[in-house]
Amino acid sequence: MLQPDFDDARYQLALLEKNAGRYQAALEQFQAMRTVEGPRAYAYWLALADTFNELGRREDAEAAAGHAAEHASTAAERARAAQQTYIAQTDFGVRFARDPDGQLKLTATRIPHQTADPNPFIEPGDDIQHLQGKLREIDCGKTTTIGVEAAGKLVRLAIPDLQHVQMRHAPAEFVCGPQTPTPVMIEFARARNGNAEGEVRGMDFQ
Repeated sequence: MLQPDFDDARYQLALLEKNAGRYQAALEQFQAMRTVEGPRAYAYWLALADTFNELGRREDAEAAAGHAAEHASTAAERARAAQQTYIAQTDFGVRFARDPDGQLKLTATRIPHQTADPNPFIEPGDDIQHLQGKLREIDCGKTTTIGVEAAGKLVRLAIPDLQHVQMRHAPAEFVCGPQTPTPVMIEFARARNGNAEGEVRGMDFQ
Protein backbone atom coordinates (compact mmCIF):
# COMPACT_ATOMS: atom_id res chain seq x y z
CA MET A 1 0.00 0.00 0.00
CA LEU A 2 1.29 3.46 -0.83
CA GLN A 3 2.43 5.69 2.00
CA PRO A 4 0.29 8.85 2.35
CA ASP A 5 3.23 11.12 1.55
CA PHE A 6 4.59 9.02 -1.32
CA ASP A 7 3.96 11.79 -3.87
CA ASP A 8 6.32 10.54 -6.56
CA ALA A 9 4.53 7.21 -6.75
CA ARG A 10 1.11 8.84 -6.69
CA TYR A 11 2.15 11.19 -9.49
CA GLN A 12 3.42 8.39 -11.69
CA LEU A 13 0.31 6.32 -10.98
CA ALA A 14 -1.90 9.31 -11.81
CA LEU A 15 -0.18 9.71 -15.17
CA LEU A 16 -0.57 6.00 -15.91
CA GLU A 17 -4.29 6.13 -15.08
CA LYS A 18 -4.72 9.29 -17.16
CA ASN A 19 -2.90 7.82 -20.19
CA ALA A 20 -5.13 4.75 -19.92
CA GLY A 21 -8.24 6.94 -20.03
CA ARG A 22 -9.18 6.28 -16.38
CA TYR A 23 -9.59 9.94 -15.57
CA GLN A 24 -11.48 9.65 -12.29
CA ALA A 25 -8.83 7.28 -10.92
CA ALA A 26 -6.12 9.66 -12.14
CA LEU A 27 -7.84 12.58 -10.43
CA GLU A 28 -7.94 10.71 -7.12
CA GLN A 29 -4.19 10.12 -7.29
CA PHE A 30 -3.42 13.72 -8.28
CA GLN A 31 -5.53 15.07 -5.43
CA ALA A 32 -3.99 12.68 -2.92
CA MET A 33 -0.58 14.29 -3.41
CA ARG A 34 0.48 16.52 -0.56
CA THR A 35 3.18 18.59 -2.23
CA VAL A 36 3.05 19.92 -5.80
CA GLU A 37 5.49 22.82 -5.63
CA GLY A 38 8.92 22.90 -7.22
CA PRO A 39 10.01 21.62 -10.65
CA ARG A 40 6.97 19.36 -11.01
CA ALA A 41 4.35 22.07 -10.36
CA TYR A 42 3.81 23.09 -13.99
CA ALA A 43 3.46 19.52 -15.27
CA TYR A 44 1.18 18.63 -12.35
CA TRP A 45 -1.25 21.50 -12.91
CA LEU A 46 -1.24 21.00 -16.69
CA ALA A 47 -2.03 17.29 -16.32
CA LEU A 48 -4.71 18.08 -13.74
CA ALA A 49 -6.31 20.65 -16.10
CA ASP A 50 -6.39 18.06 -18.88
CA THR A 51 -7.93 15.49 -16.50
CA PHE A 52 -10.63 17.92 -15.40
CA ASN A 53 -11.39 18.74 -19.05
CA GLU A 54 -11.77 15.05 -19.84
CA LEU A 55 -14.20 14.74 -16.92
CA GLY A 56 -16.21 17.76 -18.10
CA ARG A 57 -15.35 19.80 -15.01
CA ARG A 58 -14.81 23.05 -16.87
CA GLU A 59 -14.38 25.49 -13.99
CA ASP A 60 -11.89 23.21 -12.23
CA ALA A 61 -10.01 22.74 -15.51
CA GLU A 62 -9.79 26.48 -16.04
CA ALA A 63 -8.53 27.04 -12.51
CA ALA A 64 -5.88 24.32 -12.86
CA ALA A 65 -4.78 25.74 -16.22
CA GLY A 66 -4.39 29.11 -14.52
CA HIS A 67 -2.04 27.55 -11.94
CA ALA A 68 -0.10 25.88 -14.76
CA ALA A 69 0.33 29.26 -16.45
CA GLU A 70 1.64 30.73 -13.19
CA HIS A 71 4.34 28.04 -13.06
CA ALA A 72 5.20 28.14 -16.78
CA SER A 73 8.76 29.16 -17.58
CA THR A 74 8.62 29.37 -21.39
CA ALA A 75 6.28 30.72 -24.04
CA ALA A 76 5.57 27.15 -25.19
CA GLU A 77 4.51 26.14 -21.68
CA ARG A 78 2.25 29.18 -21.37
CA ALA A 79 0.70 28.30 -24.74
CA ARG A 80 -0.08 24.75 -23.57
CA ALA A 81 -1.72 26.12 -20.42
CA ALA A 82 -3.75 28.56 -22.53
CA GLN A 83 -4.84 25.66 -24.73
CA GLN A 84 -6.32 23.89 -21.70
CA THR A 85 -8.16 27.08 -20.78
CA TYR A 86 -9.49 27.30 -24.33
CA ILE A 87 -10.70 23.69 -24.20
CA ALA A 88 -12.46 24.38 -20.90
CA GLN A 89 -14.29 27.35 -22.42
CA THR A 90 -15.35 25.69 -25.68
CA ASP A 91 -17.09 22.64 -27.13
CA PHE A 92 -16.19 20.47 -30.10
CA GLY A 93 -18.14 21.29 -33.25
CA VAL A 94 -17.98 21.39 -37.03
CA ARG A 95 -18.18 24.16 -39.58
CA PHE A 96 -17.63 24.76 -43.26
CA ALA A 97 -14.31 26.10 -44.48
CA ARG A 98 -12.86 26.53 -47.95
CA ASP A 99 -10.04 24.33 -49.15
CA PRO A 100 -7.18 25.64 -51.36
CA ASP A 101 -9.43 25.13 -54.42
CA GLY A 102 -12.17 27.28 -52.90
CA GLN A 103 -14.50 24.34 -52.23
CA LEU A 104 -16.46 24.21 -48.98
CA LYS A 105 -15.52 21.33 -46.69
CA LEU A 106 -16.69 20.37 -43.22
CA THR A 107 -13.89 20.80 -40.68
CA ALA A 108 -13.59 20.23 -36.95
CA THR A 109 -13.58 23.32 -34.77
CA ARG A 110 -14.35 24.46 -31.25
CA ILE A 111 -17.14 26.86 -30.35
CA PRO A 112 -17.75 28.86 -27.16
CA HIS A 113 -19.45 26.81 -24.45
CA GLN A 114 -23.24 27.14 -24.31
CA THR A 115 -23.41 28.79 -27.72
CA ALA A 116 -27.06 28.45 -28.72
CA ASP A 117 -27.59 26.81 -32.12
CA PRO A 118 -24.14 27.55 -33.59
CA ASN A 119 -24.07 28.30 -37.31
CA PRO A 120 -21.76 25.85 -39.15
CA PHE A 121 -21.84 27.97 -42.31
CA ILE A 122 -19.83 30.81 -40.80
CA GLU A 123 -16.40 30.54 -42.41
CA PRO A 124 -13.01 31.43 -40.94
CA GLY A 125 -12.28 35.05 -41.75
CA ASP A 126 -15.95 36.05 -42.03
CA ASP A 127 -16.71 39.54 -40.77
CA ILE A 128 -20.10 38.60 -39.33
CA GLN A 129 -22.85 41.22 -39.09
CA HIS A 130 -26.46 41.00 -37.91
CA LEU A 131 -29.40 42.74 -39.50
CA GLN A 132 -32.97 42.85 -38.24
CA GLY A 133 -35.63 44.01 -40.64
CA LYS A 134 -38.31 42.86 -43.08
CA LEU A 135 -37.74 40.60 -46.06
CA ARG A 136 -39.04 42.55 -49.06
CA GLU A 137 -37.81 40.72 -52.15
CA ILE A 138 -36.00 37.67 -53.48
CA ASP A 139 -34.15 38.04 -56.77
CA CYS A 140 -33.57 34.59 -58.28
CA GLY A 141 -30.88 35.58 -60.74
CA LYS A 142 -27.58 33.87 -61.40
CA THR A 143 -26.83 34.52 -57.75
CA THR A 144 -29.85 34.65 -55.46
CA THR A 145 -30.14 38.04 -53.75
CA ILE A 146 -32.52 39.13 -51.03
CA GLY A 147 -33.65 42.64 -50.16
CA VAL A 148 -34.18 43.39 -46.47
CA GLU A 149 -35.69 46.67 -45.33
CA ALA A 150 -34.01 47.95 -42.18
CA ALA A 151 -34.08 51.48 -40.73
CA GLY A 152 -35.75 52.79 -43.88
CA LYS A 153 -33.08 51.36 -46.18
CA LEU A 154 -33.17 48.36 -48.52
CA VAL A 155 -30.11 46.20 -47.89
CA ARG A 156 -29.18 43.69 -50.60
CA LEU A 157 -27.51 40.47 -49.54
CA ALA A 158 -26.33 37.57 -51.70
CA ILE A 159 -26.92 33.85 -51.20
CA PRO A 160 -24.31 32.16 -53.46
CA ASP A 161 -25.36 28.67 -52.34
CA LEU A 162 -28.87 28.02 -50.99
CA GLN A 163 -27.62 24.78 -49.40
CA HIS A 164 -25.19 26.69 -47.20
CA VAL A 165 -27.49 28.97 -45.23
CA GLN A 166 -28.82 28.12 -41.78
CA MET A 167 -32.60 28.59 -41.87
CA ARG A 168 -34.62 28.95 -38.68
CA HIS A 169 -38.43 28.93 -38.64
CA ALA A 170 -38.41 29.29 -42.43
CA PRO A 171 -41.49 28.70 -44.60
CA ALA A 172 -41.71 25.42 -46.48
CA GLU A 173 -41.00 27.13 -49.81
CA PHE A 174 -40.13 30.49 -51.30
CA VAL A 175 -41.25 32.31 -54.44
CA CYS A 176 -39.13 34.79 -56.35
CA GLY A 177 -39.98 38.45 -56.60
CA PRO A 178 -41.60 40.88 -54.14
CA GLN A 179 -42.39 39.40 -50.74
CA THR A 180 -45.07 40.03 -48.15
CA PRO A 181 -43.02 41.94 -45.55
CA THR A 182 -41.78 39.30 -43.13
CA PRO A 183 -39.69 40.06 -40.01
CA VAL A 184 -36.28 38.39 -40.22
CA MET A 185 -32.97 38.39 -38.44
CA ILE A 186 -30.11 37.98 -40.90
CA GLU A 187 -26.60 36.76 -40.09
CA PHE A 188 -24.26 37.72 -42.92
CA ALA A 189 -20.61 38.05 -43.79
CA ARG A 190 -19.66 41.55 -44.86
CA ALA A 191 -18.85 41.55 -48.59
CA ARG A 192 -15.26 41.89 -49.71
CA ASN A 193 -16.39 42.80 -53.23
CA GLY A 194 -19.43 42.56 -55.51
CA ASN A 195 -22.73 44.43 -55.68
CA ALA A 196 -24.34 42.99 -52.55
CA GLU A 197 -23.45 44.23 -49.10
CA GLY A 198 -22.71 40.75 -47.85
CA GLU A 199 -23.32 37.00 -48.09
CA VAL A 200 -26.08 35.46 -46.01
CA ARG A 201 -24.99 32.79 -43.53
CA GLY A 202 -28.24 32.49 -41.58
CA MET A 203 -31.88 33.63 -41.72
CA ASP A 204 -34.21 33.54 -38.71
CA PHE A 205 -37.86 34.14 -39.60
CA GLN A 206 -39.63 35.76 -36.67
